[in-house]
Amino acid sequence: MVADLQECCETTGVASIDTFWLATAAAAPVIALAAVVVLPDTSGMYRDDVQPVIDEWFDSPANFQAAMQAAGASEWVVEAVSAINLADAKEKVVRAKATRSLRVLVASIRWTAIGNVLLQAVLLALSLAALAYNVHVMPPWLAIVLPVGGIVLLAITVLQVSSYRRAAKAFPGMLEKGFSQIFNEALSAASKTGRGAAEEQVPSSDGNA
Repeated sequence: MVADLQECCETTGVASIDTFWLATAAAAPVIALAAVVVLPDTSGMYRDDVQPVIDEWFDSPANFQAAMQAAGASEWVVEAVSAINLADAKEKVVRAKATRSLRVLVASIRWTAIGNVLLQAVLLALSLAALAYNVHVMPPWLAIVLPVGGIVLLAITVLQVSSYRRAAKAFPGMLEKGFSQIFNEALSAASKTGRGAAEEQVPSSDGNA
């Protein structure tokens, strides 16, 4: 009878181990799949949302001049701004704080998702090993933390994507502010050039008199 009771306890213990690792083995792929869904979007976030806006403003001098004329700039101001090296202006925009923050945010979303997938893959592998050998191959508390942490990472990823979408939507407005600064600098430079030319003409007219 004692032997039967001992065998019953051992069977119950094995069954509880199997149930626990079956649960973790089932949870890991679901969480990993949810994280994988985000990855294809991250590859084209900056390229599709932000880069086309920058290219439209700075890659074509005609587009840049048209944007200035639409803003109400006179022809002499447009000519002055046309002398600006658009490649340098574009490089400044690409290196600007707002643009860098968008790239960093996209990289954070991508690596958070990748890290989540890797963690769940480890959990799945260890869970299957535990089922195969009927032993705890890792501390049970860690097997609990990994899927719960994966869900937390999914929530963080969703918040990051939402933050990126808002920032990308506001980017053209920020670029317009940068354009306004370039516009004002060009206007100031053109005004100084105009005043300098006028001052040079005054002495020459006195001399002719």
